[in-house]
Amino acid sequence: MEINISYEAKKIGLDNVLVLQVNGRNLYKSILKKIYENNEYLLDNIVLSFKGIMCVDISFLEGFLTNLNHFIMGKSNSTLILKDMCKSVEMNLNAFILYYTKIYNKNIVFLKMNDVHELDVVGNLSNRLRETFHYVKMHQSVSSKDIADHFSIELNTACNRLSRLVKLNLLYFKDSGNGYIYLPFEVKGS
Repeated sequence: MEINISYEAKKIGLDNVLVLQVNGRNLYKSILKKIYENNEYLLDNIVLSFKGIMCVDISFLEGFLTNLNHFIMGKSNSTLILKDMCKSVEMNLNAFILYYTKIYNKNIVFLKMNDVHELDVVGNLSNRLRETFHYVKMHQSVSSKDIADHFSIELNTACNRLSRLVKLNLLYFKDSGNGYIYLPFEVKGS
């Protein structure tokens, strides 16, 4: 499901400069209602397009993204994907991530889609996890053994890396019958 933030914001009386935590929570509630009305919560992911949004502040992102991220993380094989962010939105997203990490002592990351529909990670991710993420993305389907062999690490370490990426909602897994395979999220239609 793709959601145009600018369009949804206008529906609740906001413009293309999004400020205040309460407005973020209100937009979250409005979008959540739309998701449930359309039974879209069953889909693999939610793509948030920031096209037309000139600026967001950290408090708005805390009210909006934190709540939406918690909602989507409760869904199996689902994630948020952000796209169409101008420089100021992306800068404030990065500031929000730093703020969230410092205040709540929790790491928060998001998937961002570029202009050619490739996904990358926005947020603080160790080089080892980032390399593992890119390896899975490149190979589309990998096992813990594949990761252990490729990076010359113990199988337990490979399992831990993959589990961490799943917990961060950057990958998902399926039971292949012979163990788990790990897969990157994809945007339908891309």
